[in-house]
Amino acid sequence: MGFCPQKYVLFLNLLYLCSVNIQSAMTFRKILKKLANRYVIATVAFLLVILFFDQFNIRKQIALHRELKEQEAEIEHLETHIARYQDSLKMVTEDKEGMEQIAREKYYMKRDNEVVYKISDEE
Repeated sequence: MGFCPQKYVLFLNLLYLCSVNIQSAMTFRKILKKLANRYVIATVAFLLVILFFDQFNIRKQIALHRELKEQEAEIEHLETHIARYQDSLKMVTEDKEGMEQIAREKYYMKRDNEVVYKISDEE
């Protein structure tokens, strides 16, 4: 049985792979040692409690933010309605012709010698 270069190269490659795995395990152990620090553990525990278990956790904050956006949209919608109704109120109180127009269109009022016909768009 003589010297076989292929087996020698395979042995060296295997030895190299084992040394790389040992080195990566050493760095992983160093990282674990640093993470095992009591200040890191306390900080991580504090963040977990604040983010997930507190009264105002992250899920509740997202829901409150969504509700706030909905309320702001509703406020904007109602402000446009208020502005429109204020214009109508101004037209009714200041302008006699405007008051008559609103009374005829909205409440179907008429003068004594008139007949009002309601035409609908329904088929």
